[in-house]
Amino acid sequence: MLSKLKALRVDGIDSILKNLEAFESNIKMRPGELDYKRADWDNGFKDFLASIGRLEADLQSFIKDWIEKPVPTTTVLEILAMFQPLSKDINLNMQEAYQDMLRRYLKQDLVVARGAYNKQKTEPPGPKNFPPVTARIAWARQLFKRIDEPMMIIRPLQIEFKILNTKDGKSCIKTYNQVGTALIEYETMYHQLWIGSVATARESLKGAILNRSGPEKEYEVNFNT
Repeated sequence: MLSKLKALRVDGIDSILKNLEAFESNIKMRPGELDYKRADWDNGFKDFLASIGRLEADLQSFIKDWIEKPVPTTTVLEILAMFQPLSKDINLNMQEAYQDMLRRYLKQDLVVARGAYNKQKTEPPGPKNFPPVTARIAWARQLFKRIDEPMMIIRPLQIEFKILNTKDGKSCIKTYNQVGTALIEYETMYHQLWIGSVATARESLKGAILNRSGPEKEYEVNFNT
């Protein structure tokens, strides 16, 4: 377990690793302290458990701090996935951590995306050099990506942690389905409009640019194409 923890490469974990190295060094310096045959075994074992307890508390606090960081939800989920294998050997409260993540995902991604859709769908923001329909489709896809990428990581967690069965999990599923459906329908509608405009443009291109009319058959620009 200690070797797995030392192999982690996560921003901000250096101080915990230093404490871990000190703990490991202390054990090596006193190799017989945990020998149950010793008269003072109880004291040595209590110190060992206290050190493990402090390590667990530090790691739980570290994970909680990451959940509260202003970084993309997918980044935090990837960090939690790095710690998940360690939870078999040490108490990291992963169940609680993932529940906190669900609440964060609901508040910071799903609810925000729903608000953005309702507020901006008539005039969505986008690059000024984009055609209007393209800008709308790009905006809808970006919003959908924001809610879909975290859900792709969360769904497999259901097997072990059953987090989507909770009240927060059910709220996430309901809101995800509502917002996701609205965004897909929005994109589909404007995609169909784009296809229709392309067909109209093709028909217009079949017409002659110049027409000859009048008694002298002079060329005129055909503005009807």
